[in-house]
Amino acid sequence: MLRKLGKYFGWAIGVLLALGLVAYAVLVVINLKDQPPAAEIAVLQSLQDLDTPVTSEDNSYLFVLGFSGPPDADPTTLGRERHEWMELEKPDFEIGGDPLVDDYNFRSLRSEAVTELSSTCSESEVECLRLLESSQETIIQWLADEGCLLDRYYALTAMTEFREVLPLEVAAPLPSYHVVLEGQHLMIADAWLSAEAGDAAKVRDALEQDLTYWRMVLRKADSLITKMIATAAIARHFKLGNLVLRRLPDAAKAAGVPPSWRVEISMADRSMRRCLAGEWSFFDKSIRRMAEDDEHPFDVWTGVSDSTTWDRIVWVALKPFWQYQDTSNRYARLMLDLGNAFDVAYEDIPYTIATVDNLQQSAFKHRPRLYNLAGDIAMSGSFWKVSDYAVRVSDLEGIRRVALLVSELRAEGVTVDEAAQRVLASEIVDPYTGELFTWEDSRDAILFQGLERHERSRHEVIY
Repeated sequence: MLRKLGKYFGWAIGVLLALGLVAYAVLVVINLKDQPPAAEIAVLQSLQDLDTPVTSEDNSYLFVLGFSGPPDADPTTLGRERHEWMELEKPDFEIGGDPLVDDYNFRSLRSEAVTELSSTCSESEVECLRLLESSQETIIQWLADEGCLLDRYYALTAMTEFREVLPLEVAAPLPSYHVVLEGQHLMIADAWLSAEAGDAAKVRDALEQDLTYWRMVLRKADSLITKMIATAAIARHFKLGNLVLRRLPDAAKAAGVPPSWRVEISMADRSMRRCLAGEWSFFDKSIRRMAEDDEHPFDVWTGVSDSTTWDRIVWVALKPFWQYQDTSNRYARLMLDLGNAFDVAYEDIPYTIATVDNLQQSAFKHRPRLYNLAGDIAMSGSFWKVSDYAVRVSDLEGIRRVALLVSELRAEGVTVDEAAQRVLASEIVDPYTGELFTWEDSRDAILFQGLERHERSRHEVIY
C-alpha cells in the first residue's frame, strides 16, 4: 500500500514538474520578441536639449559642478574636470578620483553670530527679519569673510544657459546645491545692506538677476532633483527678497521691485514635461543595464550589492520574461501623460491632481500578464507621486503674487492697519481659485495656501 502511494506521489511530482516546464517554455515563447520603440520616446527625446554641448563655456551646470571648490579654484574649469572624470568613470564611480573630493567648508570660519543668521534665514522669515534688523555688523563681517562665495554666486546667476548631463547616473556625485544656496543667502544679505543705504537700483538689479537665473534653471531642468532645487531657490527668493524690499526707504520702495516679479510663472517655466523626460532617460538606462547584465536588478539599479544568491537565481529564471523595450515604452507613455496633464491653466490644476494620481497608480499596479512579466514586477516597485512635485512648482505663482501684492501696497504707502482692507480690494488673487488672498492679523502677513499636502503648503509673506 505504501509502495503504491509512493509511486502515485512520484507520478504526481513528475506531472507537476512537466507541467511547470511546459508552462515555463510557453512563457519563454510568448516573450521571445520585444516591442519596437514607442512614438512617445521620440517626443520625450525632443524635449531634451541634446544639441547644446554640456562642455560649452556658457553652461552654468559646469559652474555649479565646481561651485563648492576652494577659493582659488575656477568653478567652470573645476566643473569641466569633474564632468570629464564622470564621463570616464560611469557607471561606477571611485569617489577618491573626483577632482573635488570634498566641498570647501565655507562655514568653518564663521562666527557664532554669522552661523545663527545664516541658519535662521533658512528656516523662518520672521526670525530672519529680526536678526537682519539688529545685526548690521554681523552682516558686514559675513560678507567680508565669504566675499569669494558671494562673487561666485553673482557670476553664476549672470549666466544664461543650463544643460545637465543626460541620462543621469545613479551613483554619480550631485552638484553641491546646498553651497549654491548659501551663496543666495549672501546675495540677500548684500542686497539688505544696499536697501539700508537706500540704493533701490542695486537692490532691484540683484533680485532681478537672481530670479531670472533660477527661472531659467526651472525651465531647463532635465531632472526632478534640479527642478526642486530651482523651486526652493525661487520660493526663498520671494520671501527673503520681500524682507529686502521692506528695508528700502519709503520713497525708494517702488523703484526696488524687480520687473520679473510682475511676470507670471508661465506654463513653460513650471512644465514638468522636460524633467519627466529626464526621469524616463534615467529609467531607460537603468533597465537597459538590467537587460544586458546577469546581475540581480537591485545591484544594477542602486549600485548596492546586497542581493542574495537566491535573488540572483530568481532573476536568472525571470530574465527570459524581461522585455526591456516594452517596459521603457510603458514608462515613456506614463511620463509623457503625466507631464501633459499638468500643462493646464492654474485654475485646472487642483482638479488634475486626483486624475494624475489615479493614472500613476493604475500604471504601476501589477497586472497578471504573461508577456513581460518581469517588467511588470519592476514597474510595480517604482511608484512615486509626480503630483506632489508638480504642485510644489505651480505653488510658486501664488507665492509670487503675494510677494508682489505686499511690495506694491508698501510702495503705495499703505500702513499695516490699512493693509487688510486693501488686500480685499486687490486685483491680485489666488491663481487656483481666483479668490482674494487672506490677511493674517496675528502675523501682519498675507497668506497663500498652496496645494502641497504638507505644512509647507502654507506660505506667509510678511508685510
